[in-house]
Amino acid sequence: MQDNGAGSTSLAKHKCPNDVSGVGVVVENVDVGTDQSQPQPQVLSAPPTLAKKSFNALLVRYFGEEMIPVEKGLLDLGQKWGQWGRLDAEKMMPHPTTLARNIVEEGEKVMEVVGPAVAEAVRDGRCSSTSDMWTDSFKKDHFITVTAHFVNKEGSLENYDLFTSLFESNSATSEEIRADLLRKFSSIGISPEEAKNIEFVTDGGSNIRNALQDFKWHYCLDHALNLCEEGAFTISYMNLITRALDSAPEARDIIQLCDSAVREAKPSLARRSKKVGKGLHFSNWATQSHVKMLSSFLLYRGEIEERLRERESELLHPLSMIYNDDVKSILVILGPLDIGGDREKSPSVTTAAWPALQDHVEPDMDDSPMILAMKDRLRAELVRMEAVSLIERCKDLVAFFKRSPGLMSRLSTSLKQEVSTRWNSHLTLLRSIQGKMNEINTILSGHSATTGNLQHLSRTEGISEVLLNGLVAFLTPFEKESKRLEGEGYPTIAMAATSIRELLDHCAEKPDDCEVLAALRHEAATLLREKAALDLTQMTAAFFWPNMRRLRVLQQEDRDRVMANIRRLMREEEQRDAAAGGGAAVGRLARSQGGDPDPVPDDPGEQPEAATLAAAAQATSPLRFGSSYIDVDEEDDEVDSYISEKGMPYVADPLQWWREHGCKKYPKLWRIARRHLAIMASSAPSERVWSKTGLVITPRRSRIGADLVH
Repeated sequence: MQDNGAGSTSLAKHKCPNDVSGVGVVVENVDVGTDQSQPQPQVLSAPPTLAKKSFNALLVRYFGEEMIPVEKGLLDLGQKWGQWGRLDAEKMMPHPTTLARNIVEEGEKVMEVVGPAVAEAVRDGRCSSTSDMWTDSFKKDHFITVTAHFVNKEGSLENYDLFTSLFESNSATSEEIRADLLRKFSSIGISPEEAKNIEFVTDGGSNIRNALQDFKWHYCLDHALNLCEEGAFTISYMNLITRALDSAPEARDIIQLCDSAVREAKPSLARRSKKVGKGLHFSNWATQSHVKMLSSFLLYRGEIEERLRERESELLHPLSMIYNDDVKSILVILGPLDIGGDREKSPSVTTAAWPALQDHVEPDMDDSPMILAMKDRLRAELVRMEAVSLIERCKDLVAFFKRSPGLMSRLSTSLKQEVSTRWNSHLTLLRSIQGKMNEINTILSGHSATTGNLQHLSRTEGISEVLLNGLVAFLTPFEKESKRLEGEGYPTIAMAATSIRELLDHCAEKPDDCEVLAALRHEAATLLREKAALDLTQMTAAFFWPNMRRLRVLQQEDRDRVMANIRRLMREEEQRDAAAGGGAAVGRLARSQGGDPDPVPDDPGEQPEAATLAAAAQATSPLRFGSSYIDVDEEDDEVDSYISEKGMPYVADPLQWWREHGCKKYPKLWRIARRHLAIMASSAPSERVWSKTGLVITPRRSRIGADLVH
């Protein structure tokens, strides 16, 4: 149930001692194939009952709670119980069904304690949850996992793998996921209405997002960072077309006008001629596909203009200003990029298509300014293909070493292959090669001499050590921040704003960058702002990290939004106190703000509009975070006192400071902090469940049924 952080370690400590004699028990059937004069290991005819019960209990803990791999668990157990002599594993091991039943019973005992604690946290609105699904690639069984996280009364963060079980439906639709989650929460006393208090953190899968659309939901920042990193090394054809047209507004205007003309004329033309109707095509703006439309426009331009003239269309005059040569030149440049043209089937540029595209976007003396602008932008985008090509060459190199017997063992450390489903996989690949090029070339040279195949010598061609080192330096901060955000023993959400700011600063232009790294930084920064934009709750959580309480990591507009949100939450706390008999406190707050406190919103989960939040922050807070001077009145409330506190030391764990200091000095803020600091920045806790169970249930044990997994 609770993650104790167990994992695999070196097996060296499991080496058995040479002398295991002196146990002093009766043995039978000792088959000794060595010198009979030496003391021999002794095999018990019947293991003591105490040993067997203890052994079974340890198996339950190892495989049911800590999820230790079977082979490591058995070695650990053998070491622990060596005092009994040489145990007969067949007699010691319980029946698999017995072990599974004991694990389920132990889980039920734990849930009797954990369930009520989680339910109480949910009702108080201070519980977050992550969820993820996994599908068995062989049997196609769906599994779902749910974790729970909350700050207890002592101010410590508790983390639980709440449920991991077979998904009851054969189809993982949003409706089925929602129903399954509600059933699971109901089993521990959490009603569907109470479940809406939970702050869910998941990946961006459409089914899980739709399932949680009526709940509080946050996008996993580790997934967001992975998308940003992957996106920097991905050049999609759709983005190439979009950005080429952005750089040449005249070309976009021509496409839009031609598309509008085709759309207006096609219905009546289709009635007159089926051939013309079938031959006319519209632009697909969702996929940025325009080639078929432009080609059909040129083919039937006369018929289109005639029909527009009959309708006295407003499009006729601007259409007459478009030259066929301009349309043709746009067709030519978009052809190799457009899915409706002659591009490759891949949605992104491959290393195979890259050389031809480079030639395609080279400037020509006959190019118009419009086409030159488009080509300039396309060349700038394709610069990143240098990095993509290097990674592909590295992947091919590692694959060759892995499939060639004996080559990998000659290296000082093994090479690691990229795994597309793993975060920071590019970095793992590149780092395994970094600094080994001389060693790799020496091994390849010897292998070529042995096999007589000189082509092996060329396997490192195209791998620039300078660029490789630059890519490792570029990717390392992404790994650092993603690991920080995937933690579980501390409030990761408080670090979210700092992590994003660190990465944005890292992706800022550097004077000593080569062209490739400069392009990667620019693309990654663009993606960070787009895909890793923090929501209001994630930004607000940064306020409860004492060292970040002045929110300088945020833009001024976002600071104002956060402060307005904090003030709103404080008013809600005042009103809760008033409802509990503390009416005087509300009166003080109202007088300090020059009016009556705002009512609690009908929907506590509803987020105020940005303009309202900014105005409220301006009106209620005298603090200006952008300056080093802060003017605070002695009568200010907890918020201003907290912000202006002097001599606050650096704390790595915000909860430690709140436990030791903040909870007593700022009781209302502490109640708000408990709710925010329980939210995970990442769905990594549920992702880790599959990794941990994968160590126990490997393909070698794929015959284990889903009921036993449960």
